[in-house]
This record gives sequence, structure tokens and C-alpha cells, in this order.
Amino acid sequence: MGKKIHGVEEKMIDLEKYREVQEPQKKGYCDAFKDQLESEDFQANVKRLELAGVWDEIIEKLLNYELPEEFEGKKERIEIGTKFRRLVEPLDIANYYRHSRNHDGHVYMAKGGRPKRYRYTQRWLEDAEKRGEGGYSESCFWAEVEDLSHDTEVFEDVQEKVEALEGFISKWDENTYKIRSSKACK
Repeated sequence: MGKKIHGVEEKMIDLEKYREVQEPQKKGYCDAFKDQLESEDFQANVKRLELAGVWDEIIEKLLNYELPEEFEGKKERIEIGTKFRRLVEPLDIANYYRHSRNHDGHVYMAKGGRPKRYRYTQRWLEDAEKRGEGGYSESCFWAEVEDLSHDTEVFEDVQEKVEALEGFISKWDENTYKIRSSKACK
């Protein structure tokens, strides 16, 4: 398992480089990935699929009790799982909407839409931080934005969703401020 985790880290470094190149552009890395106009977008997709395969295998082994019970509670696994989720899930979301999978009425965050690899790694973090299940994931923010951007309802019908997203953004901003303040005081 150690070799697989090391391979995951190497592939994530490649995706981080892709994000660093794409982010300063007008579109950002998720929209560039969704458009798939450059060869770098294709290579990022290959890395995304390789990483998804490794994490799917890890989660299946975990579910089949083939990994130690404390596997998901180790700090380094929580950190790499969180880093993976934050980096790769936005690309999965972009791919989901690129292929118009939402047109059949299924949104990414609906039951069965979001892959286990992200639900489990998010749960590891929530358990470690003792914030309980259901803490909103910043990697899911993009799914919610995509859902709203494809929604044909009038604003009044989606106003609650928009206000909920605004609340999560405020919470993240507040938490980021607290973290920065506590680091500055040390």
C-alpha cells in the first residue's frame, strides 16, 4: 500500500502543476479541463483517471476489511486523502458536467452520484476534526455551482440554494481567518 500512496503523491504533483498553469488564465483549471482544448487537459484527465482507480481500490479494500482498521484514522492518510479530494474532485465534477450527465435529472451530489472515494476521504477528515458527518466539502462547492448554472428555474426557486452556498462561503472565510490569526499569534 505504501508504493500506491507514493504513486498517488507523484500523480497529484503533476495535477498541481496543471492547476498552477491553468489557474492564472481567465477560465481557471476546472473550466479549462471541462473544455479539453489542449493536450495538457488530456494528460490531466489521464492522471485524474489513474488517481481515481487507485483510490477506488483503496476504498474497496477498506470496505472488504483488507486494510488495517486504523487505516483511515492515520493523520498522513487523512492529509493525502483530503489533498486528493480537494485537487481531483473539482476535475471529476467538471468531467461530469462536460459529459452532460446532469441532463437526465441527476445532479452530482445526489445519492449515488458522488463517488465513494470522495465521500470516504471527506468523512475521514470530518471524523478527525470531530465536526460530524454532513460538514460541507469545499470540493463539492463546484458541483453546487454547476447545478445552479444549469438550473432553468427562476431565482426565487433556487434562492435557498444560493443563500446556503453564501453561508458556506462565509463559514470558510471565517475559518480561514481564524486559522491565519492563530498562526500569526504564535
